[in-house]
Amino acid sequence: MTVAFNPNNNNKFGQGGYGGGGGIPGGGTGQAPTFVPFLENGGFQATAFYLFVPSQNNEGGNSYIATFSPNNWNDTVNGGFYAYRQEDIVVGRYPTVRRLIVIYRDLGVATFTGTVMGTNDNQQVVMQSQTVTIGTPTPMGTIFQVFLDISVSCFRPQVIISRTAGSGPLSIISVTMIGEVEETSL
Repeated sequence: MTVAFNPNNNNKFGQGGYGGGGGIPGGGTGQAPTFVPFLENGGFQATAFYLFVPSQNNEGGNSYIATFSPNNWNDTVNGGFYAYRQEDIVVGRYPTVRRLIVIYRDLGVATFTGTVMGTNDNQQVVMQSQTVTIGTPTPMGTIFQVFLDISVSCFRPQVIISRTAGSGPLSIISVTMIGEVEETSL
């Protein structure tokens, strides 16, 4: 379905008389109007395939429409993070995470930080982080893995993956914690 948009706002679509040829389907000849393509579900037919997302600036609270380009996944304005769920371990067990295996899709060179965070017996937050650079200069879209050697003992370990603004395109597929669980007396 295509809906005509009249930039001159003279409402003469399909009535001919524009003089000079052209016109919309089913109408007479005349000046060709501008068309806004719509799909059958009511959405716009994409020509550049940009994703428009309503957003808000955290510092000033200003609203704006952000666009995500399918050709450039490197956000140079905003950093980001994802906090995976805290893992519950059986009561009386104290886990030690020794390594993270991060599976990712190669979208280009990117730098990110992997963190494992939890608490200890003294109600203190403990964490260890490692920053790594992944990917290839020519993105292949291939799935790769990287190993982060992080050693932290804590209750309810949680993985957090973060990146700073402009640190490259990042597509994480999965993260696995590798370690051991020791018995403790409570």
